Amino acid sequence: MRKRFIAGMIVSFFLMVPVLSSCAGGDEGIGPDLLMKGIFRSPVTVSISSPAYTQISQFGRERTESLNRLLKHLGLRITLDTDVSETVLTVDREPAYSYVETEEESVQRTVYSFQPDIVYLNRTEYTTPSDPDFSGFLDDHFFILNRFLDDFYPLFEKTAEAFSEWGKPSAASLNFRGYGKGVRKLTIPLSDQYVTEHFPGAAAGLAETDEIREFLNGLVFVGPQKIILLYDPDDRLLRINYDGKVGLTEDSVRKVSIVWRCLRTADRIKDNITIKTPSVKGYDKYNITYERAVDLSDPQHHSISWDLQIDLRADQLKKKISYSSDLAVSDGILGGKVLFAEKQDGGEKKILIVPEMQKENEDEYSGTIEITNYSGKIITSSLRASVSVYPGEKPAVPEYGRLKTAGEPAREASENHSDPLQDQINSILIRRILELPEEDLAFLSTDIPEEIWDSLIQSIV
Repeated sequence: MRKRFIAGMIVSFFLMVPVLSSCAGGDEGIGPDLLMKGIFRSPVTVSISSPAYTQISQFGRERTESLNRLLKHLGLRITLDTDVSETVLTVDREPAYSYVETEEESVQRTVYSFQPDIVYLNRTEYTTPSDPDFSGFLDDHFFILNRFLDDFYPLFEKTAEAFSEWGKPSAASLNFRGYGKGVRKLTIPLSDQYVTEHFPGAAAGLAETDEIREFLNGLVFVGPQKIILLYDPDDRLLRINYDGKVGLTEDSVRKVSIVWRCLRTADRIKDNITIKTPSVKGYDKYNITYERAVDLSDPQHHSISWDLQIDLRADQLKKKISYSSDLAVSDGILGGKVLFAEKQDGGEKKILIVPEMQKENEDEYSGTIEITNYSGKIITSSLRASVSVYPGEKPAVPEYGRLKTAGEPAREASENHSDPLQDQINSILIRRILELPEEDLAFLSTDIPEEIWDSLIQSIV
């Protein structure tokens, strides 16, 4: 138990990985594709060093300072690419261990440096919108939503021609602040018979990406569907309305209603969308209100903001999620804040992320990031670390066919037996840490009698 507690404290700052992977670079360093869609145009390395708690609820000042003397020796180096990542944990900048992860068709494969002949498999199939952590939220909610907005816009641009025989044009005069004026409207009512005979193929055939094509082909459309397109004086889509019944299966059909205001120019992206999806049977729902804006019109000042609100219910689970940001790069300095919050069962948890990073050259940023966790209004922890983001090299992917296959590590442990993989990781970390200067190990040895501490060290070493 003592070894597991020590290792848990040591790797606690691994929680920064999903945060920093969403703040890494894209086409132009730290850019919209990475921040909003999780897309890597080229490999990026994020280096984290000198983590230190400014506050941690269970410890007083002296205990926190003692922990920080230990943590200052630790670091992370994460290299991220579209389909592969490598994470290296370092002690005094020397690797303690590393692991390479790839994911394909909802199967994650992991190989650890100390077990180069074994690949661990973990299925990551999405089931319900109830992911318990920030990383799950980014992967299964936020990044997908942003990719869908970008990829569905050109699909809806094609619907007028694709369903021209159904289109009913009319004049309009609608003004939307920040978006423009709508002057022409096209209503496309699709009959039950047409939908039954031609969907989802008719919709999937308009998709320009494999992700959208596969998503649409997996849907079940029920009954008539209606699309209303509003155009500005330059014949650009200004607002999209959609109403219809659709589900992932016949038993999970939802009443889907979408109202989407949109702006697309060479240097600006702006969206305001409301999505309501109450279940036809039962009380499940997944409702979204989302506004985002990317402004690259000023070469010296790029800004990106979003405000996402999710109200969901799945069986007995009820949850409200909010995720907002106000970030800007001005004169080579990235600043602002990101706030993530979950409300469930009368309680609220929040994560506040504050980056302060300087652009060192065309592709590299360095500075600090501070992550504060709240339970309600109470700060439970606040962690600050030095961060560098720079171009990386694509990690080498093992030849999985030649490796012995194991199940998901966490599933190999039962309630009465420890996880052998985690025990090995703990042992490696503790061995390396015990080589540090004695004065920096005080956090581990405090309140432990000397003879017990010496015995513990001997049992580990």
